[in-house]
Amino acid sequence: MGDVIVVNPSIIRPTEIDIREESLRRVFEYYSVGRQEELGPPAVRRHYDEYYTLDGHHRLAVADMLGLSIPVYLANDFGDFMRHQDFSMMEQRFLDIMNEKIELRFDYCIYLAQGMNKEGVSSFYHLRQRYGFLNSASTLEEYLKKAA
Repeated sequence: MGDVIVVNPSIIRPTEIDIREESLRRVFEYYSVGRQEELGPPAVRRHYDEYYTLDGHHRLAVADMLGLSIPVYLANDFGDFMRHQDFSMMEQRFLDIMNEKIELRFDYCIYLAQGMNKEGVSSFYHLRQRYGFLNSASTLEEYLKKAA
């Protein structure tokens, strides 16, 4: 099993450029009422001195926007799955999705991050700048109200 560590999202490299409104809304709602622990930790991997997102880029983007350090699951290899007995706050279906992404993206995430660099996105700050509504909680709240 991997480790749970607390980090500031600013040191984690995003590996997806798309932001899905439904996922963003769900994450922001949980953060707004202080229930973000129920979402479980995002999954990351470390390669030399850098961390790369395996799953949870919406959670990391919102935490970065709010300036919060958060727990993340640090997978040490592609079979380092999250077990329900260790993350009982999460629904099994979400654990299954995260474990699938750990397996599929563990070796591929560095390549994905290099592609993001070409798009000018090497951090969650850059990802948030790409989507202006992720600049602050108030701009995100306004965006989600309009989109509803």
